[in-house]
Amino acid sequence: QQRSSEQISLQAAELGMAATIDVKNLQTQVEKLKERLDYMAPMLSLLHFTQDYFQKVECEASVQLLRLKKARGSRTTASADMPSEDQEPTTVDTAKWLHAMTDLVLGLQE
Repeated sequence: QQRSSEQISLQAAELGMAATIDVKNLQTQVEKLKERLDYMAPMLSLLHFTQDYFQKVECEASVQLLRLKKARGSRTTASADMPSEDQEPTTVDTAKWLHAMTDLVLGLQE
């Protein structure tokens, strides 16, 4: 019986040491994650600013495209120069607007 109690004490001590090692490993991992967060936090605000700016530019491009479409629609000329949504479904409005402006400027030079 004395032997089994010694074995139990030994096993408990080993488990305690293993738990201590596990806790230290977890603490190390938490510290590494904190360092990563400290590094990434400033970038997150920059990302939000960039997303907001892109959204504003896209919105303004959409408005200007609508103005161009309405102006062309009121004229009798065909709107073949204007990029249509079914022509370029994957193109964002900013790119469409830039293409339209380039086409208009080139048309004025002719």
